[in-house]
Amino acid sequence: MAPCVHPGTADVPIRRVATGASLRESAMQIGYPCSNLSLGCSAARTFRLASYSSARLIETVTANLDCLEAILRWNAEHGIRYFRISSGTIPFASHPVMDVAWQEVFAPRLAEIGALIHAEGMRLTTHPGQYTLLNSPRAEVVEASMRELAYHAELFGLLGLDGTHKIQIHVGGVYGDRDAARETFIARVPALPEIVRRRLVIEND
Repeated sequence: MAPCVHPGTADVPIRRVATGASLRESAMQIGYPCSNLSLGCSAARTFRLASYSSARLIETVTANLDCLEAILRWNAEHGIRYFRISSGTIPFASHPVMDVAWQEVFAPRLAEIGALIHAEGMRLTTHPGQYTLLNSPRAEVVEASMRELAYHAELFGLLGLDGTHKIQIHVGGVYGDRDAARETFIARVPALPEIVRRRLVIEND
């Protein structure tokens, strides 16, 4: 996988389709994942689990969302309307340590960012981390994976994004039997909440 960054190039090629065409109509549909090196912020700040506190969580998420908005505005100014949001936008969102009702606390801020996404005609995706393994033989890994996917679906829902904005995952490990691993994945997908299933897509598998 390519590094989760944008190289910071300000000159984005634009295809002019007609005289007077709007930027949204004429911009190439290109994008990049997670980080923008032209801006001095990160939308995926986190901290160690041992340092967790509700106050620190709120502070970190607030900074992440501010940076996310800055990235999206930069993208819009440069004709980029496809972007992968970091899975770390809300640190520890699916972890049992989470004691903040982040869905309620950040609902207004997420709605503001979602309005920007809608107004600019952007399409977003997200890619849960490497430990999101629905076909794992370990029950605790499967349960954690389902919680992680539900978090991503909730995040997109609070942004007000429709089903064209996707959650991208891999099928998972082979575990010594590729065919059986694939069938395990297929068998577990129906157990996912509908809000996850309608967004789920498989990458390069």
